[in-house]
Amino acid sequence: MTDIEKHAAELARRLTEARASGVAIPRPPGLDLAMARQVRHACIDMLDREGPVAAYKVSLSTSTWGALPAGRVVEGDARIARETLFDPLLEAEVAFRIDRPIGADPDAAAILDACSVAPAIEVADSRWAGWRPSEAERFVIPDAAQIEADNAMSGWLVVGGPWRPARDMPFDRLDIAIEQDGERRSWGPLREVMGSPVAAVRWLVAEVRKAGRLVEPGHIISSGCPCPQMVTVPATGGCWESVVDGFGRARVIFF
Repeated sequence: MTDIEKHAAELARRLTEARASGVAIPRPPGLDLAMARQVRHACIDMLDREGPVAAYKVSLSTSTWGALPAGRVVEGDARIARETLFDPLLEAEVAFRIDRPIGADPDAAAILDACSVAPAIEVADSRWAGWRPSEAERFVIPDAAQIEADNAMSGWLVVGGPWRPARDMPFDRLDIAIEQDGERRSWGPLREVMGSPVAAVRWLVAEVRKAGRLVEPGHIISSGCPCPQMVTVPATGGCWESVVDGFGRARVIFF
């Protein structure tokens, strides 16, 4: 193992332990994207203790991706202890489930034919010190390398229903929103996700392949959030839903 690989593995270990301990770690000076990618891969390898990779996520803000283990993916209503997270950020997204093999370089038609879709809520969280999106005066926004190294700030993925064939969904005419206790907090049109969530899935499949990994049947892809407003969770918790009108919803309760 080279010195660079040892450094990446050590930083990944510290990030992984921070998630378990609830103690954030300092942001490393001089972290570049090349090193950050190695850290992310090491973080993903360390997720095995929570199960195999079950889902991938698209991070639109920095054009990167992350992975979630089976233990962090919930289908149906979810209950998550707020105290187990640093300062969660909620994003309304459409999740794609890979039902049949899509090949190494699928086009949009292949993705539509092979996938089912459902509303989802991605719970993003960061292990870096200064991650306080709920407190604007204290919030230090992570840079692209810090987001990359922190497995694209992967936290949880909550997938609602119903599952429907992707081929049947008019993505260019659908909006998605986050609601808190029935009140709309943020919304956006799905066409803002790389022109279509299908394009985001195609992009992720290619990026994962470049990294030496595969997207296979059974995997879920969280395709990215088009909602511009940040939605955070107070210490008191509450109920949030991701809603696609006329389609379905996903729900998570923080307690």
